Order: sequence, then C-alpha cells, then structure tokens
Amino acid sequence: MLVVLLVILAGGGYAVGGFVYANSKVNSATDAYNKVVDHENALTDLFNKLDAQFKSNNNDPASASSDSIKQDKTLNLQLASQSKSAQPTVESDDTALANAASSLNENSWLTALGKSSIDKSTTRINHARAALAIAKTILADSILYGTFYASVDDAALDLDALDTAANAGDLNAIDSAIQTLKSDVTKAIQEDNAPGVASQMDPFLKDLQKLATDFSALVAAVRAGDTNKVNTIVKQLDADTTKLDGYDFDAMGTSEQAYYKALIDKYNAEIDAANKT
Repeated sequence: MLVVLLVILAGGGYAVGGFVYANSKVNSATDAYNKVVDHENALTDLFNKLDAQFKSNNNDPASASSDSIKQDKTLNLQLASQSKSAQPTVESDDTALANAASSLNENSWLTALGKSSIDKSTTRINHARAALAIAKTILADSILYGTFYASVDDAALDLDALDTAANAGDLNAIDSAIQTLKSDVTKAIQEDNAPGVASQMDPFLKDLQKLATDFSALVAAVRAGDTNKVNTIVKQLDADTTKLDGYDFDAMGTSEQAYYKALIDKYNAEIDAANKT
C-alpha cells in the first residue's frame, strides 16, 4: 500500500508539475507572439503604401508635371527608406519567435500532458514566422523597387528640364539637360531588374536613352549649321517620341501590382492563420 501511495503521489506531482511547466512555456511563447503582433500594423501600413505607389509610378514620365514627379520621387524614396528601417524589427521578431518555438520543444517528457496547448502555440508561431519570411522578401524587393522608380523620376525631371531649355532655345542649357538625362537614364537601366518592375520598363528606358542621344546629335547639327542633318534628326526625334508614347503604363502598373499583391496576400493569409490558431 505504501508503494502504491508513493506512485500515486509521484504521478500527481508529475501531472501538476508538468502542467505548470507546459503552461509557463505557452505563456512565454504567447508573450513573444503578442510582441510581434504589435508590429504587424506598421508593416500593414507600409504594404498599403506600396500598393498606392503602383498607380503613381506608372504614369507616363513624359507627360507628368514637374511637381507631381517630385512628389512621386519623395514617396518612392520614403518607401525604400521605410522598408529598410523595418528590416531589423522583422529580423528581431523572427529570432524571438524562433527562440520561443525552440523553448516549446524543450523537455517534451515533462510537457506531455500539455501537448495540445504546446502544439497550438507551435502552430501559431509557425504561421507567424512564415508571414515574417514573406515580409522579408517584400521589404527587400520594396527597397529596390522604390530606389529604381526614384531614378526614373530623376530622368523624368531631366526630360522636363530639357523641354524647358529647348523651348527657350538655350543650347548650353540643352546640352546640360541632355548629359544629366543620359546619366540618370543609364542609372535607371542598371536598376530596372528590381523585383516586380514591369518588363516593358527596360525597353522604354532604352528608347528614352536613344531620344537623349538623338537630341544631342540635333544640338551638334544646329551648332554646325547643317540644315539637312537637322531635318533628318528631327524626323528621328519624332519617331522616338511616337515610340515612347506607345508604351502602356497602365498595363505596367497592373503587372507590378499583381506581383506585390500576390506576396502581400500570402503574408496576410499567414497572419490570419496565426491569429485564428
């Protein structure tokens, strides 16, 4: 009878101790998860800003006003900057959740009676970490995306400056605007492989680069007084302009929005799954 009593007492101690231990693990994991949830709103706001950029980024740079281009550049740089600023928090949150998940799996022999709670907490953390993995991709892509379109905005501002100089007939100002345009377009071309950027942006920028080259040749012909060459180059510039006008910026915006929407939808789905667990 004494042996039986000791077994019962030992079993009861195991049950109580195991329950308390498992509960403490779950509470600790829940605290870690709740801290991550506090950061979700900031990420959601940032992703909403990204969604809003698609329409503004894909207005025709050749027809947008200087003020709207400057405003758009500011928003693109903010998108890149805020995405970069969010990265350390996402990394820290992921590390905290990884540690919490690891802790849940410690001493499983002692937490057997609380297995259902442990499993539920583990599932929640797995969904949250999956969301953070997607967030990491979105943030890294957004930095490149925002930086690229800021360069496109620079080229658009150069084009506006070139138009102003041409209307004023200031050859020196035209030369300066052309060189700046060439430089900024070259930079944008180097960046147009940013994730999500529409495939038509590369040929568009290269056609814009050709327009700058032809404009430079026009100035040289004007300075040389070569009327025949001037007439020939004017026709080339008309063809350049027609080609640039043929790009469908609405379609580009739709393509880019689809790329990021797919990622954001996956992120939201993992967050929803975590919250419902």
